[in-house]
Amino acid sequence: MDNSSLIGAFKEATKSGWSLQSDVQVLKWLEDFMERLQKRANNVTEEMHKLLEQTEAVEQDLYNTFNSFRGLSNTQFIENRVCEGDEMTARNSDSSIQLSEVCVPTQRYEEDIVPRYKEALLSGWNGYKQYIQRSYRNTSEAIPHKVSC
Repeated sequence: MDNSSLIGAFKEATKSGWSLQSDVQVLKWLEDFMERLQKRANNVTEEMHKLLEQTEAVEQDLYNTFNSFRGLSNTQFIENRVCEGDEMTARNSDSSIQLSEVCVPTQRYEEDIVPRYKEALLSGWNGYKQYIQRSYRNTSEAIPHKVSC
């Protein structure tokens, strides 16, 4: 039923008086109106669900794009660090070439430098043992393990 049938039912009811037939016509119109309203509400609900799904898909694409940019940024950072490292290595190799020309020969290295390292390590070890012994005297606790040479 459309609006004109409802208006016609009201005109007839006002001319001849309200009757059971007028009630039936109004009821049919209200039921038809309710049905149309229900269909429109269902259509709007379905469209909203579709829009929500599309929005979620776009949101996911946005997050994926953001993560791709972050990965690209991290990759570029690493590449830049590697390039800086290569430049530093190149500089160091140039300076090491100059230093190797000035350095002590290998035989002198073993005769002079290695004994110094041994002496430094032995001195450090003795200092560590003395520290442990002082710690043991200052505390009443037992040493958890024995340090010996």
